Amino acid sequence: MSDVDEREHAREREEILEGTFPGVSQDGDGIEAPSVSYSARLLQSSQVLKDALPWAQSASNIGFDVAGKITSMGFAIAQSSIKAASYACVVGGAALATAGAATAGPVLIAGGVGLAALNEGVGLAKDITLGSQSIGKLISHHSIGTTSKAMELFGVEDGKGVRLIFGGDFVQAADFINTMVTSFLGDVPEGIEHKDLYHAFGALSQIHADSGYGLPLNSSATPLIGAVDSDVKRYCIILCCGLSAIMYAVYYFNVLRLCVIRCTAQNKSPYFCANCVFGRRSRYVRFSAAIYGWLPTMFLGVDRPSVPPEEPTAEHYSGKDVTAFCQITSLDPQDIVDFSLGFVTGGLYAPGYVIALDHATASVVVVIRGTMRVQDAVTDLVCSIAPMDDVADLGPDGAHDGMLKSAKRLSVIVLPKVQDALTAHPKYRVVLTGHSLGAGVASLIGTLWGPSLAVTEAHRAPVRVWAYAPPCVLTRAAALRTAPHITSIVCGSDVVTRFGLATTVDLRNMLVALVVQQRATADAEPAPAPDASATLAHLRRDVLSDEPKLFPAGKILWLDTDTDGSGAVFVADPECFDMMALKSGMFSSHLPQFYLRAVENA
Repeated sequence: MSDVDEREHAREREEILEGTFPGVSQDGDGIEAPSVSYSARLLQSSQVLKDALPWAQSASNIGFDVAGKITSMGFAIAQSSIKAASYACVVGGAALATAGAATAGPVLIAGGVGLAALNEGVGLAKDITLGSQSIGKLISHHSIGTTSKAMELFGVEDGKGVRLIFGGDFVQAADFINTMVTSFLGDVPEGIEHKDLYHAFGALSQIHADSGYGLPLNSSATPLIGAVDSDVKRYCIILCCGLSAIMYAVYYFNVLRLCVIRCTAQNKSPYFCANCVFGRRSRYVRFSAAIYGWLPTMFLGVDRPSVPPEEPTAEHYSGKDVTAFCQITSLDPQDIVDFSLGFVTGGLYAPGYVIALDHATASVVVVIRGTMRVQDAVTDLVCSIAPMDDVADLGPDGAHDGMLKSAKRLSVIVLPKVQDALTAHPKYRVVLTGHSLGAGVASLIGTLWGPSLAVTEAHRAPVRVWAYAPPCVLTRAAALRTAPHITSIVCGSDVVTRFGLATTVDLRNMLVALVVQQRATADAEPAPAPDASATLAHLRRDVLSDEPKLFPAGKILWLDTDTDGSGAVFVADPECFDMMALKSGMFSSHLPQFYLRAVENA
């Protein structure tokens, strides 16, 4: 190979390894010609094969192990059958010989001896077969290892083929998830088994239930008044609460009065008025549920009229999903600006979304779908903290890495369409909403855009975010700073609203601490059961790490659906979500239909 050819081959190999594969290029005469030669394609295939070798090695080992077990089982069954037959022949022949059968008895005994010899032959065949399988496994292992070493000599590196097929984002996400799972399971002290952690999980769940953990009412509050006389403090608190109640009553009375006047003039029922302050919270929860599509909403039991097999709607949008979305949200199909659920075409960090005009509230609504695909689940689990240096108001604070990537990518797609809709409707505002993953991404897009969005140099539209079942997406300081325009709604002990990398490690450490405590007191004298609140406080003090945590964004409205199901609403501090609450409804309370019923009944 000449120096020129060698340099060309090295250049092509570098392109393959870096993941740049131009399909065609222009030669000097302007004629399209292939840009990837045969050697480059061969290197590309070798790269994929190199990353497939470890999987092949594992599959080979599993295959040989399974084959060995099946072989051993088959030979064991055969040997047991032959041994039983041999024993029966010998015993039967001896009985016949004793009874005077001079011919039949010796024949049966001879047959039994022959079967015993056959059994020894079967045992030998078993050893030969298993030995051959072991040799085959060894040859396969060394062959794959030799192939891998040979590819390394030719410059084929680990991981490049996987990145070629799935993309760099997926590989990075998979590495992070693998590290997280390994650290959670691998740091358990020696001697503690999974069943011990399971029992500790039940004990911790009981402690949470007995202590009332997860209720924002028992969280510490900053005193409004300093250290003064208790009677004075009590009178001041009563006076402040009374004045606040009067102000809120006057405000909401005027809002309701104007709402009734407007609805009466339009011949509508004020109970369902979307412009009423009381209705907005429950209005957008229907948007967050409707975006899951017609089949999931039907399966989850979201109320709506029956959906015809295929109903044409606005311009390019048709089908069951759009029809179901419009029926659940009471929108006209003509008001759909963009509809992209991305079940097939969407990649990693690309959740489905809908942009629609909600004339009833004078809003351009951006609805982001929650977790529905494997890619969405990967986004949820990439929960490390990424910096948000590009947001001036947040400074060094960080956000959920996977959802921040989704927010930035989705913002590039939806921002021009939202600005066009606002240009056509200059008095409209922007509403971002979603459930679960969609709530997290909506919160971060609202954080990136700020409390108002620039449409033109002279026009800024207000931005409002309603996040239902939101994941933990912002550090505490950043979450508090977004309270003026972001509202997060949490039902009961929803596990997703408390899930994160740090809270997962804290949960593991608490379970280990409980196992150690139970073992230490196993041989001690019986003692009264400790107070659950004191036990939990002790665990929090000794176990909770100082690692930075993420919290739901903005002002958090907590719906009490755990105690009596009354649905009373409280304003909760982010610190109420610094640890997972192990309750019976921690998983079911996250479902969109649960939020739909709870919010509408609150």
